[in-house]
Amino acid sequence: SGLTSISSVAIIEKDTNSDVMLTWSYPSIEPETEPVLVSRSNLSDETLTPFTFSKFNNQWIYIVSIPVEHEEEEEDKEEEEEDKTENLMETGKEYKGPLGRVEAFSICVLSKDYNPELYANLTKLFVEVYKKTGTPISVLQGFLRVLTVGRVGDFNQEDYSQRDALLATSIKDIIKIFGIEIILLWTALMMKKRVAVYCDRSSTLLRVIRAFPLFIWHRRDWDLIHPY
Repeated sequence: SGLTSISSVAIIEKDTNSDVMLTWSYPSIEPETEPVLVSRSNLSDETLTPFTFSKFNNQWIYIVSIPVEHEEEEEDKEEEEEDKTENLMETGKEYKGPLGRVEAFSICVLSKDYNPELYANLTKLFVEVYKKTGTPISVLQGFLRVLTVGRVGDFNQEDYSQRDALLATSIKDIIKIFGIEIILLWTALMMKKRVAVYCDRSSTLLRVIRAFPLFIWHRRDWDLIHPY
């Protein structure tokens, strides 16, 4: 069977003029979701976040971002370059290759399911395909294939257990981080209170909060966490 929980895929690009925008999606992304995806891609930041997952409107958002490496062309024709200066200021520099006007890009996958490892690897596959071809058609082909048969390239949804996703972070590691104050966290979770967690590194934050539902394992509810 196919990966029917996947709902949409989108491409966000940062062009050589440093403009960031959503350039393609399938199916169409809701207007209220588009700015959220652009913001959470973090393409405007100096340092890219390779992978992140978050939640919006009861959907999980998985994002993989990479820079596009361009080979610098030899500047032999100074006069020609001077003639193009005004045009480049408006459109940005264009390099050779399938993504000649792209400095970095993100691919976002939206799904009803919580399984960061599954969607990280699937999204990375889409990223590699788009990086090589530069056309969203190749991403669409992969999306439709995994939607219908659950496999595409080296990816197979059967290789990713839902239980493994739930147990990815050890509860012992979280207890070591909080020490005796873990009692406060456990009490808050048992009483269904809201707990706000702040961290200056998103990768650390995601690793920690995904273990919180383990303290109330009897509920098996990972929808209670809301990254971002």
